[in-house]
Amino acid sequence: MNILKIAVDIITKVMNKDFSLNREFKKTYAKYQFTEEEKIRLEDLILGVIDHYLELEYYLEPYLYKKTKDETKNLLLIAIYLLIYRQENLELVIEEVCKVAVLKNKGVSNFVKRTLRNFSKNRTRDLGNLIAIDRLSIEYSYPLWLVSYLLKDYSYRDVAKILKQEDLKGKNLTKMAIRQLKLEDQKIGLDLWASRESSSLLSDKLKKGKLYAVLDQKKKQKQLKRYLSKMNKKNVKPVLISPLVLQDAIKDDSLDFVLVNAPSSNLVNYEKEKDLKYKLSLSGIKEIVSIQKAVLDEISALLKVGGEFVYYTNTVNKDENERVIISFLENNPNYKLIKEVSYDNSEVIGYIAYLRKVAWDRYIVFQKII
Repeated sequence: MNILKIAVDIITKVMNKDFSLNREFKKTYAKYQFTEEEKIRLEDLILGVIDHYLELEYYLEPYLYKKTKDETKNLLLIAIYLLIYRQENLELVIEEVCKVAVLKNKGVSNFVKRTLRNFSKNRTRDLGNLIAIDRLSIEYSYPLWLVSYLLKDYSYRDVAKILKQEDLKGKNLTKMAIRQLKLEDQKIGLDLWASRESSSLLSDKLKKGKLYAVLDQKKKQKQLKRYLSKMNKKNVKPVLISPLVLQDAIKDDSLDFVLVNAPSSNLVNYEKEKDLKYKLSLSGIKEIVSIQKAVLDEISALLKVGGEFVYYTNTVNKDENERVIISFLENNPNYKLIKEVSYDNSEVIGYIAYLRKVAWDRYIVFQKII
């Protein structure tokens, strides 16, 4: 078992976009027995290289041939990561990576050795020579289209801050979202795309009311059910139903509150899922937005007048946040936006909208009809 060889194989699979990083980690841990030290080393190599992939690739580019295979390139990227970010000794790095390279053939081993020596002799390529948008893309290793996409809503300085996540508030959005709900006894509500944390917090706050924790995957429903039983949360009932067909199962004007942890692109909020920023697409974002809007349409009729509705995501993308709520309010004049928490007003990586259902304004309804 060679840690570097396993790291190269996983990085190559994941960066070809056909594989999930989390899934590859699970498969690897099921196949091999690692010490804790080996596991830490493996995760550091893989997560570090993927997180800095475009930057490392930029530094390595002058030394590669056009026909350099992905496995060889990724082995070199690991080596450069160790030299730049882990400040490891050049000779020890060469020795370690050549043990993997020689498994291909001696020619690959010689190329790797020569490339790393040449790289160490020269200055690292200066990012200052790049145009502004290219520099953001390479310095923080986000695809160019994604940087451009963020720049339509944020300044260059803010995009740099968002991508770097510098001085941003790492607040717990679930706790912030639930804190706004003014729940009393005997209230009935929904927790859409429920989690252990959200269901537990709502259960404690709700006391004698009833919470339906909505999940669309049977495995997750069973897991949450076991957890809630263990924690003696008797006022929460996990239910298996698609959030897109809620009106088929719930009567109109029957709920006191709804919490929606909406599916999102998780833009810049990737933690261990570092590969997702390379796999995100504009069409994927549009699909997410269409799901978000469809779910809000399902919810709109279910709340009682005076009912509370909290919508939150783990992304800074305004198309999935502010614009979704603006669209919802335009189509539902019987809802009022009470408060928003976003990057713009709180510098959080995420978004929360607090809404309340109000009595219909007949004048507004009449205006919409005509």
